[in-house]
Amino acid sequence: MRNLLLIGLILFLFSCGEDPANPYVVIPYEVEAVQTDLFQSWGFLYFTDRIRNSRDHPPADLVRFSSEELFGRIRVRFTKDPSTLSEDEGMWTFHGAGPVNVFGGAYQVDEEKGKIWSNGRIGSTYMGSTKPMMDFESRYFSALRSMRSFSIHKNLLTIRFGDSSEEMVFALINLPETQESDEFESNPPLHPL
Repeated sequence: MRNLLLIGLILFLFSCGEDPANPYVVIPYEVEAVQTDLFQSWGFLYFTDRIRNSRDHPPADLVRFSSEELFGRIRVRFTKDPSTLSEDEGMWTFHGAGPVNVFGGAYQVDEEKGKIWSNGRIGSTYMGSTKPMMDFESRYFSALRSMRSFSIHKNLLTIRFGDSSEEMVFALINLPETQESDEFESNPPLHPL
């Protein structure tokens, strides 16, 4: 009996660990021919590295802790609303949701040249989750802080960041504007990162 309990405990502990065969989740989306601009709601799909020719998708924990659809869970909306902070004069606001926290920041854009950059600060709520989710969110926020350029093809937005070999890819989502602004105002960013 004691051996059976020990074996059961060991099996339980192994079942609590992450599945190394599937550490990420591919978010389903459909490429559609549309004409759009940057000032929309965008659902995050994956990171790419043009030099390594690789894709990094969100962690599998996104499924484990999500009661919502995956597409649009991690998102960003670029607005033409002026930032209310004096140090961000002449900048517009962006806001959205990471895998765990909602966030907001300020940015500037040169649409003709396809350039975009933030002020390097993002305010966010401060909720915790699993290490893979928090690591992914940290990478996502860091990428938004270091945006360099963007391009839009059909319903896909690609934002280059850092040294510009890494990119974030988003797909256009049709969220009612009131839904996003209500969520952002009910969970305003509290802690600048």
